Amino acid sequence: MRKPLCSREKDVLLAVREGHGLEAHRSHLASCSTCRETVSVADWLRLAAGESDDMTLVPEASAIWWRAQVVKRLCDREERIHRRARPLALVQVVALAVSMATIVAVALTSEITADLLNGFISFAEQSGFAVGTATLLAVAALASLAASALIAWRTSAELL
Repeated sequence: MRKPLCSREKDVLLAVREGHGLEAHRSHLASCSTCRETVSVADWLRLAAGESDDMTLVPEASAIWWRAQVVKRLCDREERIHRRARPLALVQVVALAVSMATIVAVALTSEITADLLNGFISFAEQSGFAVGTATLLAVAALASLAASALIAWRTSAELL
């Protein structure tokens, strides 16, 4: 415990505790910063103690422990699900890579690509589409395939 800096600090503190008699110390409080600080701190502590009555009560330890166990079980369950999904995601990535490699190999083989495009264009012409429209449809189909492959890749990458 520290030694009081003012000889009247104990009297002022006693007056603050009792809640009356502080008026007798007003002239001293005007000139003594130590006693003013004591009154200020005591008022703040009294206010804080009054607010603690209005605060909600802390739950019992058993309730806190039970909630922690529930949260732990949920987190463990999510971890198990994530762990089980990793091999599946890896298989998806491998399947995507094989699919893209196959598409690239087919596209690079000129005879197959030419036959596919000619067949697609002739089908489109028979259906009443112009050659430009048929080409646009072919490009849209390839773009759709590439977009779905990209989405599958991103989803698999998030799981890994």
